Amino acid sequence: KWEDLVYLKEVYLDYNGLTGTIPEKFLKHSNVTDKNCYWGFDQNSLEGTLPSELKRFEKLKIDLRGNQISGVSKDLCKMKKWMNGNVEQFGCDAILCPVGTYAFAGRQESKDVPCKTCEYGDDGTPFMGSTECVDAEGGQSNPDEQQ
Repeated sequence: KWEDLVYLKEVYLDYNGLTGTIPEKFLKHSNVTDKNCYWGFDQNSLEGTLPSELKRFEKLKIDLRGNQISGVSKDLCKMKKWMNGNVEQFGCDAILCPVGTYAFAGRQESKDVPCKTCEYGDDGTPFMGSTECVDAEGGQSNPDEQQ
């Protein structure tokens, strides 16, 4: 069980076809909650809201771009040391770009690379953490061409 892994600091599960939600009990019994932790879940089919219980991890970097995440618990947007300190500067956008916006990394990583508004609105980026803006016919806007 994931909740019973006490020393796991890094998880690399990008492009694995994962479905469902990130459970509230994920790494519940971890002994490394004060350490730098990295969880990679890019390009899966994870959905739902990131649970507030994850705030027990003080220095988490979690990559979730390209999933079907619909929300981030507001408690997580206050975790100053998350995402290499970017949450302190950019709030929730440092975890995942909001619906209706996108960025190459699916989140804001610097002042120079914010989450950009999708010209097709929420239909073009229906989930948080979008990496591209897509029109109804499947055409994509290039992030570098957006203003």
